[in-house]
Amino acid sequence: MESVGVICRLVSPEESYWGKPVYQSFEHLPNSEDLHFKDQFRQQLHGVDQHDDSVSGQLHEGDWHALLKSLGETYGTDAQYASDGFYLRNSKDEHTYWLKAELEENVLEGKIVVRVAGPSAEERCGNMVEYVRAFLPNRRGDRTHGQRGAALPAGERPQKIQVFFSYAWDPQGKAIPPGYEKPVKALEQALSADASHIELLRDKSTMVGGDSITLFIDRIKRADKVLVIHSDKYWKSPFCMYEFTEAVRRREKIADYLVLISLINSRITTHCQEYIDFWKSNPPFRTMLNDVTTPDKLQTAVLNVFKNELPEVLGILDIGQKWSDESAGEVITWVKGKLGLPPVGD
Repeated sequence: MESVGVICRLVSPEESYWGKPVYQSFEHLPNSEDLHFKDQFRQQLHGVDQHDDSVSGQLHEGDWHALLKSLGETYGTDAQYASDGFYLRNSKDEHTYWLKAELEENVLEGKIVVRVAGPSAEERCGNMVEYVRAFLPNRRGDRTHGQRGAALPAGERPQKIQVFFSYAWDPQGKAIPPGYEKPVKALEQALSADASHIELLRDKSTMVGGDSITLFIDRIKRADKVLVIHSDKYWKSPFCMYEFTEAVRRREKIADYLVLISLINSRITTHCQEYIDFWKSNPPFRTMLNDVTTPDKLQTAVLNVFKNELPEVLGILDIGQKWSDESAGEVITWVKGKLGLPPVGD
């Protein structure tokens, strides 16, 4: 499929910590709006220069895919890819790149808008424009390896896997006893020892003042693995269920994607109907989720997961682990194994 342009390789077997290549399918790419490229780019504009330019002319969807494939070979999973866009926050050269494809339907015409933010935005934008221009049909002869390398800013080939923590916070009041975050903290601390191989995405550790919670939550769509530390509170939380439904919706084989750890009060395997009735009767909602969903959409998504995906989810739960103070070490070792990491102490 790679040879005929259906998928592109982002990470080679040699560069992947799993020892397997990582691919991206063009057919299943979300659009730029779903990935919030515009909002992400705006957050990088504080106190830095911005420069915009565009490349227009004869342009086909296949040309855009060829460009994405080449960008994928250079930046791998460091970047984000959309059916109509590309986004990169390049930590090596301290610039942010956002490409937006505007293809005309039924005609071979289109435009690719290039936006760059950073200390040398104009220069880097010019380099990227020249790189993009080489993929227009009348410039294909310019697409040599040496010219591509000269045009693109340097990127760091990723070897890390992204691990997203999905869990319910400890309650603020005293009506529900705390303890929901204790296993999260223990897992985060244990996995931090493998920081050269994995990137941990936990809201309370990753986010800083001014960051958007909804933009952070949406990173679950691009994570390689999701650690779900579920509880009774988890299955009733609008934030948690948005994360869970997005994780299930975005992946075909969720058994390879989700790592589920049960807290003692999670009753999803024995009292699933209670959670279904809860979401049918009085589904909660938080206004901070307005940027990514609506109360009706969230309710529909949750009930759809319970109706159509539950057998597979329960199958994963059956082979999951239950957290307790006594089993903490055993669970951590099991999680490391699921992530392809060496056991504790190795």
